[in-house]
Amino acid sequence: MRKFYTIQAKDKDNPYEVAIFLANNIQNMQILLESNFAFSIGMDIRLYSVDVLESQRFEAILSDNSYNYKSYDLNSAYEEWKSSTMNIPKVLDSSFIDNDQEQIICECSFPEIRETENGTVILNEEEICRKDCIKIYTHSNENCGHHVPHVHVAYNDNRNFCVISLIDKSVIEPVNCRRAKVKKAVQLLNEHFNEAVNAWNRTTGHCKI
Repeated sequence: MRKFYTIQAKDKDNPYEVAIFLANNIQNMQILLESNFAFSIGMDIRLYSVDVLESQRFEAILSDNSYNYKSYDLNSAYEEWKSSTMNIPKVLDSSFIDNDQEQIICECSFPEIRETENGTVILNEEEICRKDCIKIYTHSNENCGHHVPHVHVAYNDNRNFCVISLIDKSVIEPVNCRRAKVKKAVQLLNEHFNEAVNAWNRTTGHCKI
């Protein structure tokens, strides 16, 4: 048996606040984010559940930290939902073999969470463009020391391939990265330069351009 909760964030502009609080402050307790179940019954997808035996301790921690919450008994609906969604056999027919189209349903990435002297900071990232294994993006709350407006470049699995200045499109770091790849990244940046400038101005707290 589980007990279900919606928890009101203190900072309404930070969608990750409650999740970060739970991760940092509640140990040795299984807390589930029941987004799929909540969506199926028309509730707020930020629905959490804990074992009923742990519910009093869970509620005490929330109250001690001044979090407002609502609790729900949804076990009958939860069991019905689980039985209808779990153990469904996946069947492929011959059309799968002939289908050479690859479709991306969705892509989701979690922001980097960085610990600073002033506490936890969420690194908000904005993707500008992506092509031929190259991804160009900006992010906020930087501690990298780059005061020049710039973009970050990821190449294949190398997330921190290089950093390119938005002023003269030179490589800020690292100085020894492969020039052929940098040339491709700069060409892509040129194609999306206005978007890059707008992304920098939106995501950074440093100087605007």
